[in-house]
Amino acid sequence: MKGKTLAKYLKYTLLFAAPCLIIIGLSSGYVLLEWGPIPVGFIVAGLVCFLLWLIFQDNSGSGFWGKRSTEAGANAFISTIAILIILGLINFFGLRYSYQIDLTENRQFSLAPKTQQVVQNLPSQVKVLVFTQTPDAQTRELLGKYRRISNDKLLLQFVNPYQEPTLANKFEVRNVGDVYVASSDGELREFVQSVNQQTPLVEEKLTNGLLRLTGDRRKVYFLQGHGQRSLDPRGGSISQAVNGLQAQNIATAPINLIESKTIPEDATLLAIIGPERALAPGEIQEIKAYLNRGGNLLLAIDPKTDPGLNSLLEEWGVTLDQTLAIDGTGNGQAFRLGPATPLITNYGNHPITRDFGNGVSFYPLARPIQVKEIEGIEATPFLITNEPSWAESEPDNPTLSFDPQKDRPGPLYLGVALVRGDRPLATATPETATPAETETPETETETLETEAETLETETETPETPAETETAETETPETPAETETQPTNQQPTTINQTLPEARMVVLGNSEFTINGLFELQLNGDVFLNSVNWLTGQQEELLSIRPQEITNRRIVMTPIQRRFVELSLILLPIIGFGAAFGLWLKRS
Repeated sequence: MKGKTLAKYLKYTLLFAAPCLIIIGLSSGYVLLEWGPIPVGFIVAGLVCFLLWLIFQDNSGSGFWGKRSTEAGANAFISTIAILIILGLINFFGLRYSYQIDLTENRQFSLAPKTQQVVQNLPSQVKVLVFTQTPDAQTRELLGKYRRISNDKLLLQFVNPYQEPTLANKFEVRNVGDVYVASSDGELREFVQSVNQQTPLVEEKLTNGLLRLTGDRRKVYFLQGHGQRSLDPRGGSISQAVNGLQAQNIATAPINLIESKTIPEDATLLAIIGPERALAPGEIQEIKAYLNRGGNLLLAIDPKTDPGLNSLLEEWGVTLDQTLAIDGTGNGQAFRLGPATPLITNYGNHPITRDFGNGVSFYPLARPIQVKEIEGIEATPFLITNEPSWAESEPDNPTLSFDPQKDRPGPLYLGVALVRGDRPLATATPETATPAETETPETETETLETEAETLETETETPETPAETETAETETPETPAETETQPTNQQPTTINQTLPEARMVVLGNSEFTINGLFELQLNGDVFLNSVNWLTGQQEELLSIRPQEITNRRIVMTPIQRRFVELSLILLPIIGFGAAFGLWLKRS
């Protein structure tokens, strides 16, 4: 009797221990993320207990396996296990190969066709990094849509900048919530936007970030050989600015036009930062030809320097003052800056400075820029001094004070953005061509001799109408007389057109050097200028947000009362009909 009681308790103990041990093994393996001896041991122990329980059931002598209840229980158990396995497989394949069907009228839960094309055609693996502690639900949902259609080429990574400061510093994260797209090795990266609970991630900005990262790489050439700012990491260099460009997937390289003669075809932008000596005439001609090919130019010219670019700048309506910009507001004292370092808080309406608000940037020893209207050229000042400022005509004077007789009152322009649109090429005329560019010394002497002979003829014999007609008919133009253009100047025709070209002129280069580049908005002015010049400030794609069709029913007060009355009368009629049917049957 005692043996049967002990066997009974042992049987129930095994039945209870088997699932408990299996659950413990599965849970420990899932939590530890490794299926070592401990999780496997628990699972094996649970299976052994279950087998022992089956053996005890078979040896109990009660015909357990032959009972009808055992058969029904076994069928139910097997059916339950089969359903669980099927559900597990459905969830596994659903997560692995998810597919959604958007049945909304405007497909508001689907990505735009342009986005799908960009994501599905990614040339290599790309990472999307969100530097935030708690990403908002809308950002997670949008990134999930991107990941599902990326064919495993888009990796998502949410980074807490406080727990991983090294990675945040590598990406130069400025605000919690910054979103970057980067190559798989992290060397190439593009800033997308900053997100928070009120400002979720925008599809248009993320798609354009992917296009900028995976598209053709922009290249900026820095002109060297005339005392320009060095690109090497040493005193007075602009290596921090160069690193900032490289972090935005912009390639950089120095260039010496005396040696290379021409600007390479892959040059997206030519930058001339702080030249101290004048450029050679051949270099200036090559820069003009580069702009005529649709190139872009960034100039940062300091006071008391003459780079020899006046002829080029005059064609664009720009004049560099020989004065010094003085800030009379005294606002620079908060940063321990003197009046010769204008502090700018007034920015024009331009993509370069559109998001600056009332931010601060400063420019030590800057020269003002004057702009005049030129047909076909759009000029927009974007760095403007405040009212209490002036252009000092005597910058070496130790006492800087405004002289209304000599100095020009502010506001002054320290930065100007210019765009020259498509227009016909103008043929060379005496009004537009300078003597140095259109005439050789021999031509000049011949012209002077001809003018002297003409004066002698005019003084000796007055012209008669007949003589005048004869002179006009007997002096046809010859090719030798008309071809006064230099051989290095490209021939132009009225049917040719100049492609769009852009230029940014800054009256200071010191704000770009190491130490000043990272202060306030100085670096943003430089980087945004390069981005605008290379055409990346504007959005690459215009993706309109999905609009929900308004299908609300607008009713008059009478219609609303009728609907309210119907909501009351219809239930009463239904209950009345049911009550009448009940009375009839009873």
